[in-house]
Amino acid sequence: MLFIFGLLYPFNNSQRLIMQNDNIYNQLGYTSEFLTTNSEIANLHPHYADLVKLEADKFYFSGNHPAVLFVNIKSFSNNGELRRIAAIQHKAWNYRKVILLFALSETEIRIYNCYEKPTYIKGGDDINLKLNNAELLRYDTTSSDVDTLNILVEIFSRIGVDNGLLWTKQPEIRKKIDLQNRIDAYLVKSLSETAKALEKDGLNKKVIHSLLMRSLFILFLEDKGAANEAGLYTKIKSDCSSYFDILNSKEATYKLFEEVQIHFNGNVTPVLPNEKKLVTDNHLKLIKRCFIDGNISDDETLFKNWRLFNFEIIQIELLSEIYENFLGELKHERGQFYTPYNLVELILSDKLPISKSNYNVKILDPACGSGIFLVESYKRLIKRWKKANNTNKISFEKLKNLLLDNIYGIEIDETAIKVAAFSLYLALIDELDPKTLWIETNYQLPYLIFDSEDTNIKNQGRNLWRKDTIGEVDTHLFPKVDLIIGNPPFGTKNLPQPIKEYCSKYKFSNEYVLPFIHKSVEFCPTGEIALIFNSKVLTNTQKPYQNFRKWLFNANYVEKVYNLSIFRKTPKHFGGQLFASAVGPVSIVYFQHIAPETISETIEYWAPKTYIKSSIIDGVVIDNSDIKELPRIECQNPNSKIWKVALWGNFNNFRLLKKLQKTTLKDYFAKTDNWIYGRGLNADSDNPDFVPKQMIKTECIERYFTDPDTSTQSNTKFYRKNNEQLFYPPFVIFKEGQHNTEIACSLFEKKRYCTTGAFIINSTDEKLDEKKFLVSYLNSNIAKYILFLTASSWGIER
Repeated sequence: MLFIFGLLYPFNNSQRLIMQNDNIYNQLGYTSEFLTTNSEIANLHPHYADLVKLEADKFYFSGNHPAVLFVNIKSFSNNGELRRIAAIQHKAWNYRKVILLFALSETEIRIYNCYEKPTYIKGGDDINLKLNNAELLRYDTTSSDVDTLNILVEIFSRIGVDNGLLWTKQPEIRKKIDLQNRIDAYLVKSLSETAKALEKDGLNKKVIHSLLMRSLFILFLEDKGAANEAGLYTKIKSDCSSYFDILNSKEATYKLFEEVQIHFNGNVTPVLPNEKKLVTDNHLKLIKRCFIDGNISDDETLFKNWRLFNFEIIQIELLSEIYENFLGELKHERGQFYTPYNLVELILSDKLPISKSNYNVKILDPACGSGIFLVESYKRLIKRWKKANNTNKISFEKLKNLLLDNIYGIEIDETAIKVAAFSLYLALIDELDPKTLWIETNYQLPYLIFDSEDTNIKNQGRNLWRKDTIGEVDTHLFPKVDLIIGNPPFGTKNLPQPIKEYCSKYKFSNEYVLPFIHKSVEFCPTGEIALIFNSKVLTNTQKPYQNFRKWLFNANYVEKVYNLSIFRKTPKHFGGQLFASAVGPVSIVYFQHIAPETISETIEYWAPKTYIKSSIIDGVVIDNSDIKELPRIECQNPNSKIWKVALWGNFNNFRLLKKLQKTTLKDYFAKTDNWIYGRGLNADSDNPDFVPKQMIKTECIERYFTDPDTSTQSNTKFYRKNNEQLFYPPFVIFKEGQHNTEIACSLFEKKRYCTTGAFIINSTDEKLDEKKFLVSYLNSNIAKYILFLTASSWGIER
């Protein structure tokens, strides 16, 4: 039996399914009302208008995100048709936002993986063989292959795609999808390998980044058609028709760089002092190989008239995202992590929807990194201007004014802020007619960066400040803005002194992100704010975190909170990854300092419980059941557990928890004589009180009973003294983390010490029976239920 959309279809080996073109669509659930044609995209999905460049026949959107491309062909034996499939897969790979390509003939369907790196196809190549790496499944309707048909209907039907079954069913197909071959991961790897090779060959990082950004800019212009229209390359060297031809000559290359610098006003990574002397022909060959195929060891002559990267298709915001990820190692040291475009789109769809026509909106990202938020904000303002003026054309002067009047960013890293400026320039140029880019002499890009320490900047700008947002920027000297968006750094390690001082001043926890959220109201006293932060800010019960929550939910008007902690758990091989690197669980807070006239009694809380539905599309999918309305008055209680309870449960769980917590162990110990409790010993080189001979290994603590002989180890470290009576046996000990997803609480019957990774309960008299009862209770399901819904990390970080 085959189950298709609620109907049972009997099958046996003597029967086959008749699936001729429209039938195939219908059988898989892709009926006409669910499909979009090229001519309909601009109206139905204006945010994805660039999809028409992929030249597919039809598109399926899962929610508001493109999920499947469709191409109809006459026969898979026709090389011209196969080349068309290869060309669409190549373009879709560069586009990054669609994973599946369905190619359909009258008797066959083949499904291709658009995350697979395309391969070069020469004239005499077997194209079917070349496409094999990208092929996920093929089904011949003239056969009686029921197993393949079952997979086709289960995984690749409309319902299967909507539910992300590709990642949870049929592992042999899932293994064919290597996310490291997706354009963002592959280009980051290519840039990193090229940068390392250039550095190893004697170039410094400033020159390397200048060369890479300049090359990206020129290739962007070339793929848009701007360079050839103006005869730019032949003007510099008569036998050159592409940037790669130019790179064969150092003299020609730097003539081109000079042309770019003069024509665009010196803003596009100007040539650095002595750069030309430092750069060799070999360095330029590495640059060329990087951008031809991404493999710097390849022989570029193998790919004449073909390039892996197509900058006409690659989205500008993707370049920002890729470059931000490329700079990841340096940024991780400061608690910064690259911002996935999906989060940018999620926030700006809320706060800057393109359906509105107000284009005078001053926007600030207080930790702008490579500018991914600013680029997307700028693009949306341009679309709003076009809507307000009922036109698809916009002048250079208006583009420049929109940028200068509305887009602001602050960033401490000098390379990242140059990438932000570079990305904004690309967004501006992308709106212009490529035929006139090199002909018009008044296309002088505005100076954006203000960096008093950079002597290579010809004129200081006023939009992108290279400053320490917390320690250096005086908000009284900065323009007041209407909207703040961004992904500030977060973490608790290696905090700079200004962050520590700020947190101390307001009695907040030493958490990197908190000063950014708190100071945002000074930049935006009457506007709206949407910032990403570490989810534990909502759930940590320590007093400094409570102080911050008290300010956030009482001194401001919080509109909604999105808790996206679940996406941290997405497996590395899985699609729909918001984060390519290991980061802590994140949330987004939407708030404003001044309350609106009408105050809602609830705060909207998004808490998705699965990442699977976001696994096929390049976006974030939220089920209606994941959206809750939390009582504002409860959220204003800084010690409320509602954020954690609502993440996994509902309001009934919250009411039950409140009843259970009316009498706590702490209350019981306070009313009963002789009970003591506390954490283990703290290592402290400033107070080296004593050296315990034996220490309990917290990872060896078992449930109910722990053998003292196998769970301890000799110790030579100094520790600060604690309440000595805590460690008189027998005592109750449980470790901070989990033991195979369970609480690990045990009775310990010998005098031993432990570190702060464990908690001790004891009494000054024996109370052996009560201690045994405590061990049983703390290992019980009811204790597990309470801790799961209240512990700040359980179910969030682990």
